[in-house]
This record gives sequence, C-alpha cells and structure tokens, in this order.
Amino acid sequence: MTKRYLLIAALLLSLRSGVVAQQRVVVPVASTTPVLIDGAIEADEWADAQRVAFGDSLGLYVKHRAGHVFIAIRKKTQTPRPVDIFLIGDDGKVHQLHASMSTGDRVLEIPWNDTIPRWDWNRHTDWNANDAALDNARDRTLPFSERLIERDGVEFQIRRTRFGGREWKLRIEVSDFSGTGGVEVYPANSERDRPQTWAIFEFTDEAATTDVATANGGVARSGLFGASSMREEPRLRWKFDTRGIVWGPITAAHGAVYFGSQDSSVYAVDLAGGHKRWEFRTGGGTSSGPAVMGQTVYVGSSDSSLYALDAHNGSVRWRYRTGARVVSSPAVMHGIVYTGSDDGFLYALDAESGREVWKHRTGGRVTAPPSVVDGVVYFGSHDGNLYAVSAHTGDLLWSYKAAAGIAWSPVITDRFIVAASLNGEVFALDRVSREKRWQFTTGQWIVGVSADANTVYFGGGDSTLHAIDLNTGRERWNFKAQGGINLTPAIVGDVLYIGSHDGNVYTLDRASGTVLWQYRTDGEVHTAPAVLDGLVVFGSSDNSVYALERVKPGSATRSNASGQD
Repeated sequence: MTKRYLLIAALLLSLRSGVVAQQRVVVPVASTTPVLIDGAIEADEWADAQRVAFGDSLGLYVKHRAGHVFIAIRKKTQTPRPVDIFLIGDDGKVHQLHASMSTGDRVLEIPWNDTIPRWDWNRHTDWNANDAALDNARDRTLPFSERLIERDGVEFQIRRTRFGGREWKLRIEVSDFSGTGGVEVYPANSERDRPQTWAIFEFTDEAATTDVATANGGVARSGLFGASSMREEPRLRWKFDTRGIVWGPITAAHGAVYFGSQDSSVYAVDLAGGHKRWEFRTGGGTSSGPAVMGQTVYVGSSDSSLYALDAHNGSVRWRYRTGARVVSSPAVMHGIVYTGSDDGFLYALDAESGREVWKHRTGGRVTAPPSVVDGVVYFGSHDGNLYAVSAHTGDLLWSYKAAAGIAWSPVITDRFIVAASLNGEVFALDRVSREKRWQFTTGQWIVGVSADANTVYFGGGDSTLHAIDLNTGRERWNFKAQGGINLTPAIVGDVLYIGSHDGNVYTLDRASGTVLWQYRTDGEVHTAPAVLDGLVVFGSSDNSVYALERVKPGSATRSNASGQD
C-alpha cells in the first residue's frame, strides 16, 4: 500500500514539475474565405479553419492567411461571454487580449494578478475582436445579462507579424458576465503561470488538404486555391461529355463537381469516377459558376433566373427571376446570395427562401461575380464603374469610373483593390483612400485578374499571361500562348493553371512563368478550373469536362475514356 501511495505522489509531482504532454496544433494556410469580425460565426467563414476541441459547450476555430491569424470561440448558447487570449510569440512576452463589452490588451510578467499592469483599452492597431453590446430597445429594468445582444461567439483577427514567429503558445479563458458561471479553459489542464502547459500553435505554409474548390478560390475572388500543386505531368482521370460548350467556372464539394453547359443543363458529376449524379434542365444556357453552400447549389441561367438546387439530387428549392440572363457567378455569405444580371442590377437574396433582400441598379450589364469582403460587396458593370455597396443594405458606399466596362470581379487584398476593364487596362486602387496606385495596359481585352500577396496574374486578347508586381504595377514576367486567355488563372502553391483559346491548359511555375506541362483538348478552354489536392477539373468548347490527376509512381496511364453515362 505504501508503495502505491509513493507512485501516486511521484506522478503528481512529475505533473506539477512540468512533465506534461504539451498540445501541438498545426494550422495550415487557409483558403481565401474571408472573416467578418462580427460574432456571427458562419460556416462559410470557418470551413477552411482548424477545429480544436474545447470542452463540451465551446468550439475553437483557428486559421491564418495574408499575415493574420483568425480565432473564433463559438458557444452552444448565444449568451455573450468574455474571452481572454494569453499569447506568447517571438518576443517571449505574455500578451493578454481581452474581449467583452470592449477590447483591451496588456503585457504581463509571470506571475501576475488581474489588476496589474494596467489595461490599454480600445486602441489596438494589430488586432481586433467583436464586442458584446446591450440592446437599447429592451426594457432597461431587465437584468444586465438579459439585455445583451445575442452572438454566436467571439471572433479575433490578430496581425501575425505583430507577435512574430511560426509558433505561438496560447491559453484561452472563457468566463461569463455574472462571474458565477466559472471559467472554461483551453487547454483544459493548463495553468496561467506555467506556459509549458499551454498549447503550441504552429502556422505552416502548406495548404490544408481539401475536397472543396470554390469558383475563383472564394468570395474574395483572388484565384487562390487551398490545395497542393501538381508540377509533374498529369494523366486523365475522366472526361465527361455534355451536349454544349462548358464556359463557366467549375465548383467542387460533397465529392462532386458542379457546372453548367450551353446545353441548358446544370450537372453534378462524381469527382472520383466521372459519372453523372444528376442533371437539371434550365430554360437557357448556363455560364454562371455554381456556388455551393451547405446542401444547396446556387447557379444562374440565361433564362433570367437564379436557381437554388438540392446538392444531392438537383431538385429545385427555389427560383428567382431577374429581368435578363444571369451570367454572374453568385457569392454566398452570411445567409445571403449575391449575383448580378444583364438587367443592370446586383441582387441580394435570402439564401434559404430566395426572397429579395435588396437590389442595386447600375447603368449596364452585371456579368461580374461579386466579391464580398468585410461587409462590402465589390462588383463591376459594363457601364464602366467599379461599385462598392453595403452587403447588408445595398447602399452605395463609393464607385470608381474605369476606362471601359468591367466584366469580371475585382480582387480584394489587404492593401489594394485590383480590377480589369475590357479595353485592356488593369488598375490597382488603394483600399483605404481609393486612389489609383498604378495601371498596366495591354491594348487588348482583359476579362479578370488573380492575385497573391505579391503578384497580379491575368491574360487577355493579346494571348499573353502577365505577372505584375502588386505594389508597383511593373511586369515581372510574361508567357505567350497561341490563343486568347479569357479566364482568371488558378493560383495553387507554387504553380499557376491557365487555359487558352488554343485548346491547352498550361501549368506554369509561379515565380518564373516557365511551362511545367500542358494538356490539349479538342476545343477552346474558357473555364476557370476547380483545383483540389492532386486533381484539376476544367471545361472546354469541345462540350466536355476534363479531370486531370497526379500520376503516382509506378501507376499505369489511363486512357481518355469518357465518364458519360
């Protein structure tokens, strides 16, 4: 018995002395899905995040991209709760970030108490979080806790460069406003004054493995895909034949690819085998790139309608009729579907019911897919204007007059808004002042652009893919195809995928523009591809959709067999 007590005592002593298995969380680079710091923790915002277990009543989501780390703490109830993040970065100091009715931070020395040092309230240039707030419309005699506006949780945006390093030590505390509900802690067994018990979050440059590919990389329309690059020559996995040209972007989700054809159909094709899951007939050709959110596929048609279809069987959930054809690829954010129409309007529709929330009129066709970032919808019109409207109300925030019509969506980066006009001009506006920082002119039509943190990529009627420095507008390199390029390049790891009217899909080294491989179809390639790990899916004017896959060592080459039923 004495020996047993000694063993238990030794175990407790070892735990107290720091012999604890420290939790490590690897956080891959997220896709382009943006986060609106408002406490509404939407599935589309956090689908590309790393989910971490945090007790029974809380959910913890972490992701990073473009120099920022995003953290969300979601509650099962919508009662607001204060959150404290304790963070140790490169400087070795303990930073406490607090979000409740206001936000505050301070630098701590171990050990510390809850009053020293003093807080710096509401003056943070390197991080922000949503506050809890009182609903002034409620009876002021009600208890404080009953007057709080309900939130899903707390969302943080933290500038990674401020705290530095590829690894952070983190401890999170979630309390309540009454002070009687106790404190929930992550990691569960961590201690405030012992950082060796905190979790280590490692921010890698590798993209997360994914089976989802959103049109143009997401609603920021950057063209960035969260998949691994494919530098080696691929083989054909399958080929699916339709009865018309496949023009629009292709989207992947639920183990299927979704796309429209000029044969007036929307298709769902099995990603693994290339067989048809379902086909839905509209009243006209479909060039709109589908948006998939949850179990619903949203897609426009030249029959003047936007459709919401069941992702599993293609049945119609609702249909909204505009005044002209819908070429614009819709964007879905916070339960709202945004799409343009050739009738000159941008529409915001309730994603569940199809009810019109608002519409904004322009002076020309709206074929551009809208970009939705930080509560603002950015889109172009053939009237030559670039518009920014409130995502909530549709009210005009500002507009910019370009040299010609704008047929594609702008790319929204941390500093710039980059767009192209049909006269062959690409331009960058300062995101804050909206002053033009540079322009690059080709003299031939340009449809749209893609961009990473340093470079803008685009092609056009000059049959050339250009790589332009994002900050200066100076050309870094160019690649000459044998036909026009009227789709946005896909940026995947260290490569670019681009199709051309010469019938080829080219894969280029991102840094130099050197061709790594090319694949030829029997028609012009107009579609922006869907890119997943080891797989590239695109359409052609030969009426077919192709899926190219990475060749594994020692495997046989497949024939160009059709996956058509």
